[in-house]
Amino acid sequence: MWGDRGGEHGLQYWRQMRAGDLALCYRQKRIVAVSTVIATIENEDAGIAAWPDASSEPYRLLFFLTKPTWTDVTVKSLPEYFGQVYQGLRRLPTSTKILNEYGSFDRFVADGLNAGSGGSRGRSLPDQIPRDQFLEAVRLFESNALHRFADSTGYDLVVDGRRYPPKAIVGLAAELVTGTAFGPEDFSGGWGSKCFRLLQQSGFRIADKAAAGA
Repeated sequence: MWGDRGGEHGLQYWRQMRAGDLALCYRQKRIVAVSTVIATIENEDAGIAAWPDASSEPYRLLFFLTKPTWTDVTVKSLPEYFGQVYQGLRRLPTSTKILNEYGSFDRFVADGLNAGSGGSRGRSLPDQIPRDQFLEAVRLFESNALHRFADSTGYDLVVDGRRYPPKAIVGLAAELVTGTAFGPEDFSGGWGSKCFRLLQQSGFRIADKAAAGA
């Protein structure tokens, strides 16, 4: 459970909460955990029981959450969704954008936040990969470096007029950055994925595979 003391803004956002909403835990400019809202209640006595040290200014607007799923994503890596800095209870104005690009909050959590229970989901892509590491990954791919990625099915990474499977290049580049080998099960591709965002942030173009002249 979590709570708010009930100031003007906190009350406004608490009233907007509904069961099934996605809740993000923010700390030191990072999203560190995600949960789903189960229920909300207004109960000052329950707030005092939960946080007795705050009884002089009790938390009376309470919301109950599912067990947290841990993640570690900087807000600056996803500025189009998070903005920059948050304080207190807030509601993101980008819910529709997230649903349009990912299809569901579950997919956003899995791909955008690379979240997994206790870190068991697999390896997480770095928040940033320098452009020169991507170019080195392209060179490794062309030299038949060992990797477990298949050819792309829907989109290609276009570099100097040549086409490459985006996930393979991102996986090889991530290995260069982290020193850990990545596989296709560790992250997803496609529009809205962190894989594609990393490429776009470094100025690369991704083209529809069907557009042969792109």
